[in-house]
Amino acid sequence: MSASGSVTPQPPGRRSQRTVPGDEDTPPTPPNCAPPARPSEAPAREAKEARRTVLAERAAGQFRAWHGAEPEGVWHAPGRANLLGEHTDYNEGWVLPFALDRGVVVAARRRGDDVLDIRSHQADGPVTVPLPTLRAGSVTGWAAYPAGVAWALREAGHAVGGASLVIDSDLPQGAGLSSSAAIECATAVALVALYQVSVSRPELAGLARRAENEMVGVPSGWTAAPGTARRCGSTPPLPGWRCSWWTPAPGTR
Repeated sequence: MSASGSVTPQPPGRRSQRTVPGDEDTPPTPPNCAPPARPSEAPAREAKEARRTVLAERAAGQFRAWHGAEPEGVWHAPGRANLLGEHTDYNEGWVLPFALDRGVVVAARRRGDDVLDIRSHQADGPVTVPLPTLRAGSVTGWAAYPAGVAWALREAGHAVGGASLVIDSDLPQGAGLSSSAAIECATAVALVALYQVSVSRPELAGLARRAENEMVGVPSGWTAAPGTARRCGSTPPLPGWRCSWWTPAPGTR
């Protein structure tokens, strides 16, 4: 130390100390220990709702163009991906699927002739199906999914009748995101709403699965339908969900 108050050299990274008597350093300000602010979820939620609105308006506009009338409503079901479990659901294995922000919409209106008129923005030409003649395997191709739902509902004793359905989607086809199950569940909630049929969401999911298994002939498991968060108005299941029942994850209602 020098009597003139010079600064004593310090190792790098340490504050220098003055030698003038009474000249004491001010203690450093403690760092801010508060956790960082959580990013707002509002922008993502608003973007999702905006995308869904655009899709619904496109389906409603296509319905008006094809049928010359307004749909009675537009119903949405999301696609699904798996965090846990792939091809394990039909073997009673552990699964943890979650809903995506993209999906399928169905614009629909009741008909008085007991006929399903099924059209899609992604397919050519309408498919007309008389409901009284519906049998397992009687409809093929993409229209078998919505037709199968009407068949499964009627087979279960639910009084649903004819309807005009216009289907649209922003899910990529063939990407393993359950676009077929989204078609089934959007159709299911549309038909029960149109005909004011009281069906629980787990039962709707089971009927959607039956449609795919028996009408389409695809041996899909349980994650295809109730596994997506809001596909049939349900919430995401927890690991441990097996067979025909599931438990909502905490905080998802």
